[in-house]
Amino acid sequence: MKRFSAIIFVIICLAAVITADDYVAKTTIEGLPLEEDFWIASGELDQILQQTLANLEDQGYAAEKYFDTPYLPSEIGISSILLEFLYEEKILSYFAASNDLIPTKEEVDAEAEQLLEFYMSDEMMMMQIEMMYGSIEQFETLIRDSVFEMLKYEKVYDHVVDISEEALGDFFETNKEYIRSELEYVSAKHILVDSEDLAVNIKERIEDGLIAFEDAAYEYSTDTHSGAEGGMLGVFGRGQMIEPFEEASFSAPIGEIYGPVETQFGFHLILVEERFLLESFEQLQPGTQEYEEFVDFYRQVEFEDWFSDYLEETSFAMELLDPDIKLYERYVGVAVDPSSLADFRDELVELVFQNGLIDPDSRIFPIALFVQISAELDMTRDADYMLAVNHLYELLPESQMILDYAVDLHQDDPEFIAGIVLRSLREFTELLRTPGFLEQYLDHYGEDDLMSSIYANVEFFLDELFMYTEEGVSDELLSEFRELIIETLDITLNLELSQKWIDILESAKDGVLDLTW
Repeated sequence: MKRFSAIIFVIICLAAVITADDYVAKTTIEGLPLEEDFWIASGELDQILQQTLANLEDQGYAAEKYFDTPYLPSEIGISSILLEFLYEEKILSYFAASNDLIPTKEEVDAEAEQLLEFYMSDEMMMMQIEMMYGSIEQFETLIRDSVFEMLKYEKVYDHVVDISEEALGDFFETNKEYIRSELEYVSAKHILVDSEDLAVNIKERIEDGLIAFEDAAYEYSTDTHSGAEGGMLGVFGRGQMIEPFEEASFSAPIGEIYGPVETQFGFHLILVEERFLLESFEQLQPGTQEYEEFVDFYRQVEFEDWFSDYLEETSFAMELLDPDIKLYERYVGVAVDPSSLADFRDELVELVFQNGLIDPDSRIFPIALFVQISAELDMTRDADYMLAVNHLYELLPESQMILDYAVDLHQDDPEFIAGIVLRSLREFTELLRTPGFLEQYLDHYGEDDLMSSIYANVEFFLDELFMYTEEGVSDELLSEFRELIIETLDITLNLELSQKWIDILESAKDGVLDLTW
């Protein structure tokens, strides 16, 4: 459905006080809008967007606000994806409300109180909760809202999914091979060596009682990780090991040394300690982990099938109200066809430009989308593109993508490139001005590490300054360059430094002061 699908996110739907202007999409049925309770509010979307962005940041990813990157959609693109999940949530809420499946306050309170009692029983945990959520009251609200959603889902599941033994048995027989592949497992140990002769010798010694399997694994196995644990591999299912090893593990007698088994890694001796093979539904006994996993899988599949049919039969649809998301959806729809993409770019020209200039009423996203599509189509040398890039460069100084577009556009203009580097120097100097920043890092990392890092930056900016004096860059820009470099050196010299670093910094400062152009 979208070019980007592997996005990790958490959805927690919280109630919000909203007005008609706060909606990003309507939910309709047979072309007619449902009550506003089942529309999607901008606050709801923004909340899960911020949660998603935070999760991505924890994994080392940062989304651009307006630009897709090779690895991640823009914030607007992510919003478009999240909107689909909120839309399905609204439909589920509509079904629950229509079938009297909304949890009562008493049901929510009973479940929430149990959870809150657990969390509040530990003082350290309460302190962590206050740090993470701002207050205990805010955490309690989150718990109750989460419990409400959980109970609603459970009620809908119970209402639409037949959980009878007959239904479970029929499902098992229909999906037997897949279920077996998911539930069957082996717990085993192994010893891996390079030669078959050595494997045979070790096997004989173990069987003769001359050495324990675990000791042999520790002493001889080239799989040092499992060898350190006596050869223990733990529990694994089908598809997790290479084929010869898996086949042997699922067929070897339990408690007996099996092998040698040859794989691409060498020769294995295998000791199977436990195995679960599934031949019939009757083996799945209520209360066992395998039974619970099977029932969970069954419920999920049956619910998804029901929900898909419900969407189709009831003729639900989502009417987008947010103009940027609506524009992004159109972009996704034509992105795979260069001809259609070029036509869409022409539409954006009409939307963004007026009399050869950017329309002052134009939103940022259409301009950004015009730039991105132009780059995708290699249409980056016309006047509209240049105008749009320069406009966004002034509006979005934090955007790495627009910086890349601007650098590519002005790569032969020393004044422009120097301006970009000067912006970085301003940010670097501003960071050093932060009260206590250098002192804190000096205490934490030590003088040599901190000063090596700072001086590497200073050297970079010095090299750039020397280069720009030869390339005809304006006096005004060069003067600011010099003043900022001198300031960074003075700020650093105010620290209590060893004479070695004082001499290095003062020498660099003298070189800057002597520089003329």
